[in-house]
Amino acid sequence: MTGDRSWMYRRLTSDGFIKDEFVNGVNEFINFARSKSTFMWDNKIRCPCFRCNNNKFLNSDTVTKHILRKAFTGAYTIWSLHGKDDVGQSSRSRDRIEPYASNEEHEDYREPTCEEEIENPYTRMVRDAIGPEVAFNHGYENESRFVEEDPNPNAFSFYSLLSNVEEPLWSGCTKYTTLSAVS
Repeated sequence: MTGDRSWMYRRLTSDGFIKDEFVNGVNEFINFARSKSTFMWDNKIRCPCFRCNNNKFLNSDTVTKHILRKAFTGAYTIWSLHGKDDVGQSSRSRDRIEPYASNEEHEDYREPTCEEEIENPYTRMVRDAIGPEVAFNHGYENESRFVEEDPNPNAFSFYSLLSNVEEPLWSGCTKYTTLSAVS
């Protein structure tokens, strides 16, 4: 495994296609993560995609799809939750996954359905437009350090557009949204 992981944040070409370097790196990452069984749970690995933010354990095929579609979560070049340490030693023991005696603690966990995996294309369009650095990263450890303030005019315009992604075109409509009607 090479030390340079800058490929992780150079996902797309200028034409919007996924770079071969990125695909090869993702495959290398998946192979690495699968080789560290102490960091897996029920033969699943943590998903480091932007949306899951290492909070979900999924099978490796799903993790690959998530990373290719949604990119890596920000600043995750050390892979500490997958068995890699920045000084070449094994990662901290608190990050390791201990096997559970039963699944009672995880009764509410289930794999996402196909419908949940297929997100609203307009939500995706808006997220792609603002970029991965900004888009909905709720993985902050201490969100209280951020002060809420009124959005500037550009941000207000963006939030208005974002609200139109989920707003039905008319009451009771489930197929069309305000944004889908104007696009």
